Amino acid sequence: MTSRGRRILLVLGIILMLPGCCSLIVMIATQGARGDAVQSIIIAFWVLTYIVAALGLILVLIGRAPRQGPGDA
Repeated sequence: MTSRGRRILLVLGIILMLPGCCSLIVMIATQGARGDAVQSIIIAFWVLTYIVAALGLILVLIGRAPRQGPGDA
C-alpha cells in the first residue's frame, strides 16, 4: 500500500470514528433523561454510530499496519 493510500485510510478512519465519539459524549450527558420509547430509538441510533466508529477504527489500524515488501507475505 502506498503512503498516499495509508493517509487516505487514516483520514477516512478518523472521520468515521467521529460519530461514535460524539454519540458517547451525548450518551453520558443525557443518561436517564428520556422516556422509554424515545430512549429505545436513541439506543438503536447509538449502536449504529458505534458500528460506524468500529469500521473507522479498523481503517485506522489497517492504515497504521507495517508496510510489507514484495517478498513478505
